[in-house]
Amino acid sequence: MSAESDFLVLEARFVAGTYGGIEWPPSPFRLLQAIVAGCRGIDAAGLDWLERQLPPLILACDEPAVVRFRRSIPNNADPRKPNSAFSMRSIHLRRVEQPVRYIFPICAADRSAALMLIAAAEEVHTLGVGEDMCVLRGEIVGTPPQSDAINRLWQAQASGGIRRSGEVLLRVPVAGSLASLERRFQAFQRRLNAGEEGYARPVTPPALHRVVAYRPSDQSPRSAYLAFKLLQPDDDAACRRFHPEDAVVVGGMLRHAAMRLADREAPALSDFAAGYAPQQDAERRLSWVPVPSVGHQHADGLIRRALWVARAVDADALGQLAAAIPADGLSLIDAASGECVARALPVDPGEEPVLGHLEGPARDWVSITPLILPGDYGGGNIRLMTRLLHKAVREAGIDVGLLEQVEFSKTGFLRQAARLSEVRLKDWKAKNLILYHVRLRFRTALHGPIVLGRGRHYGLGLMCADLK
Repeated sequence: MSAESDFLVLEARFVAGTYGGIEWPPSPFRLLQAIVAGCRGIDAAGLDWLERQLPPLILACDEPAVVRFRRSIPNNADPRKPNSAFSMRSIHLRRVEQPVRYIFPICAADRSAALMLIAAAEEVHTLGVGEDMCVLRGEIVGTPPQSDAINRLWQAQASGGIRRSGEVLLRVPVAGSLASLERRFQAFQRRLNAGEEGYARPVTPPALHRVVAYRPSDQSPRSAYLAFKLLQPDDDAACRRFHPEDAVVVGGMLRHAAMRLADREAPALSDFAAGYAPQQDAERRLSWVPVPSVGHQHADGLIRRALWVARAVDADALGQLAAAIPADGLSLIDAASGECVARALPVDPGEEPVLGHLEGPARDWVSITPLILPGDYGGGNIRLMTRLLHKAVREAGIDVGLLEQVEFSKTGFLRQAARLSEVRLKDWKAKNLILYHVRLRFRTALHGPIVLGRGRHYGLGLMCADLK
């Protein structure tokens, strides 16, 4: 998600306080169906844009208790039977007091389509079953809604056929969903209009959609990573050490190694390895994260390890790169001299205790390398700095609503933390960058690694579980 994104928020409020759909939260595909029904057709402006979007974030409360009962209902579906005929039907519904919000990141090119969709969404009258009266309102905001004491942020997870505890499977639209809904409606009408003599229960074609696993943000695996040990170029036993202030330099060498590997072994992943994300998914990229040694009072803070980090949804791409690494590791080339100064050898994270401090889970996290706030202003203004930090947290894929406490410092909270004044940055950028060490507390324990801020893809803003 790019830093320039706005967000389209569609808020569904259940007027009667009931929802009778099978799944919770109500699926994005059910939202599409509700808008089509409200507009009485698939031609409403903005719907074709909606069906092409990635699965949205959903802000909703935990699943309300289901109330089950049986109801006597007139049988109006078969015109051969009189209206006095009744059938018993099992009913289940949930009492819903809180709204459900669907959150779509949008860029400037999407804004007009999003505004047209907001107008179409105002035609919605039900969401769920026919009795679930609902009003739908939309707005475009600069920051998305976040979880709180009542509502949780549900996020789409990686595909791959593996379902984890805490996940729910929800239907989402795909390109062609609207056309399939129209075919389904027309087939139903043809059967219904055949007359009493030729009546048969309508058999309609399925609606086109796909199924995506969703999980609350405080349970979501956000990232996948590959761990490396840095060795001397000509010695398999001796570690190669770098100062934590050189994290960006080491990150650049790791990037260069990833690019050379992809160009040679997996050209289809060249952009991913180089950090060139596609416009429609600006976070589909690799990060190169040097890891200083922390976790003990006598640790020296020097960089002996590193990570390649990607989002959990991009684990397959990271796995393809990992499979192509030669047995003797990757050569890290110094940009100035052109010489190999270290080798990066993949290692089992379980064999490296330092990495355990980056994984958590923990509620309290503290920066090892300083964080660059995502803005060119705000230094010294705590309110503005906090807003910029919230932006950095969102860009890292973490729900800001889980953040409970923030503390800034110009000196490290850890003895081994990198010193702000000695961090090596490009001269033409350094004067506009705002660097701070931070200590964060979350409402619930999070898993790492957590890397925040504008330099997060090179290892600045690297956090570890607080050792205090």
